[in-house]
Amino acid sequence: LAQSAARGSDGAAAPAGRFVVGAGLDPTIADGPVSGPGVSLHGGYERRIGRSRWGVRLAGDWVRGSARYAAPPAPGLPDGDDVHRITTIFGGGLYATYALSRAPVRSFLEPYALAGLGIQQLSLRHEGTRRWQGPNAWSQTIHAAPVRRNTAAYTAGLGLAARPGPAALFVEGRLTALPAGGARGDRAGVATLLAPLTFGVRF
Repeated sequence: LAQSAARGSDGAAAPAGRFVVGAGLDPTIADGPVSGPGVSLHGGYERRIGRSRWGVRLAGDWVRGSARYAAPPAPGLPDGDDVHRITTIFGGGLYATYALSRAPVRSFLEPYALAGLGIQQLSLRHEGTRRWQGPNAWSQTIHAAPVRRNTAAYTAGLGLAARPGPAALFVEGRLTALPAGGARGDRAGVATLLAPLTFGVRF
């Protein structure tokens, strides 16, 4: 997060560089009849450029989610009464950050924006379970080969940090487009847009 030359509420100057660690949820990672938001992790290092409001952040991301289907998926994937898809996205990027105010609002809150480019790997695993509820009940689980795909990632977002200084809490929302991900339903339904909401600390 780019910092201004202003001092925080405790009178200490904001450091030029700091680590960023956060975790949150992503509602876009899993789309299916039975699914929930994915879990996301974000971490890296950022540094202010001189005494300006601009900065740079080098960071990595990990997102994971799952969905269950009651119908057979696309051709080439395991069929069955219950299909479980697990999506994992891992990668990193370089972001430019910009403090939206010259000094923290009331020396306490600091809004900022960020945008950047990166590389992500999308990995999908499918499991299909067949069940027979006859006199001799049985079930069979079939595992499909993982689908992996590397793609460029374009990210933009907004955030709000509290108490700029040696340590600061922040909340940050980002949108990441994965243009090479393919349409949903194509080769296991790779998602093409991520929207993680991250809570964390900078120190």
